[in-house]
Parts: sequence; C-alpha cells; structure tokens
Amino acid sequence: MIYELSGATESLSHLPQQISENVAAIKDSGYDIREFTITAMGPLFAENNGAMPHPVLATSYFTNRVITVVPLRPERFSGNVHFELLNPSGGVESSMFWPDAAGYVLRRGDAYVGLTCKSIIVEALKSSDRYARLSVEHDGLLWDAIAAVARALRTPAGGGLLPGLKGAERIVANGWSKSGSFLRSYLSEHRALSRDEMRALYGSLQVYRERVERRLAELVERRWYLPEHTPAALNLALAGVRF
Repeated sequence: MIYELSGATESLSHLPQQISENVAAIKDSGYDIREFTITAMGPLFAENNGAMPHPVLATSYFTNRVITVVPLRPERFSGNVHFELLNPSGGVESSMFWPDAAGYVLRRGDAYVGLTCKSIIVEALKSSDRYARLSVEHDGLLWDAIAAVARALRTPAGGGLLPGLKGAERIVANGWSKSGSFLRSYLSEHRALSRDEMRALYGSLQVYRERVERRLAELVERRWYLPEHTPAALNLALAGVRF
C-alpha cells in the first residue's frame, strides 16, 4: 500500500538537506518533490556483519518513507528512474547522489526516488506527527523494502509512487558508502530473490564524483538485463562498480 504525504516542500526540515536546499532549482526545472509511505510484508533477515543476510527470522509488515523528484508534465518523463538508498551515516539521512547528478536528471526528464533504509532514521522521523505511521522494527527488513519499491515503480503510475506518469522503463539503483554496501549485498548475495525481483532492477551503481554524468549516460542508454538462471548472477548487474 502506498500513501502520499501532502505538502513535501512545506516540510523541508525532514527532507535530505541536499534536496531541500535546491527546491527552487527543482521547481524552476518543471519538477516537483513528493513524499510517500510504502507498506508491505516481507521476510525479516538476520544481519551478519554486512555479509549475506540470512537466515529469515520471521515475516513482518513494514511502513517506510520514499521521496521522489519527478517531472510535472507526463510527456517529459523519460522512463528512467534513479533509485537511491538514502545514506544514514551519523544518524542524519543524506542524498549523496543528488549534488552531482541533479543537473543530469533534471535535463533529461528522468525521475529520482530515495528510500529511507535504516530503522534509526525511521525512529527519528517518527518524532513528527507527519511520520507517525512509519514502522520498521528491524534493519533486516531493508532487503524487501528495496524489492517493494522496485516492483511498484514498474507498474502503471509507479504503483502510486509516480502519479500521473507511466511506470518506470529503466531503474538505475545507486548507493554511496554504507548504503552502497547495502545495495551491493542485495544485488550480489541475496539468495531469497524471486525472478520478478531479480528483473526489477537493471543495475547497481556506486556513484563517485568524477565523470558522473558521462557514466550515468552510458548506463541508462543501454539495457542491462539480468541473467535468469541463478540469483548469483546478480553479480553481473554492475554491483560495486567504481569510477
């Protein structure tokens, strides 16, 4: 279930600073900032010091926060979505992707989606009534939250995350530092992925500050299909590539 939180640009203190301080430029480019909660049931995996998440401890509902930056005109949307696991280092949520890639995203008509991915951030957000419905009881639910967002984005109107727009044609997943490690583990080591979840993401990209636009262009202008015969082949999805 996806629920939109109205007035995202009126609650700037809760958005990643890298996005909130650029609201004027985003709006001038014909884009809007929106905010959602996504609720789903998923397996709760045990953490293993950053290694493969296993075994499954239980199943649990979670409600997480998603931020989007999307073009206002449907005809302008390219179909490309840049999906970032927001970085939780130091207990402050950051979009480390946005400062370097914003110009590229806004010029091409791409969309941006950021997922809150740590329970410590969820608990901090819940101090505001705006986020009272959030609930992530354990970081082991992160893995299925990634899949839930990717599945939603593939459906018409992004399953509610891209209202008024078509579903995503290409999803480029990215993460920096700690959140990059989460994503790499998901793509290269997660053994519980269904075939549909394997197909949901084309690639993983750890973005660094040099030559960002050129390498983004190279990625989204190709179609990166994941092999179907084994989840282990997710290693081929550019996991952990550095520039």
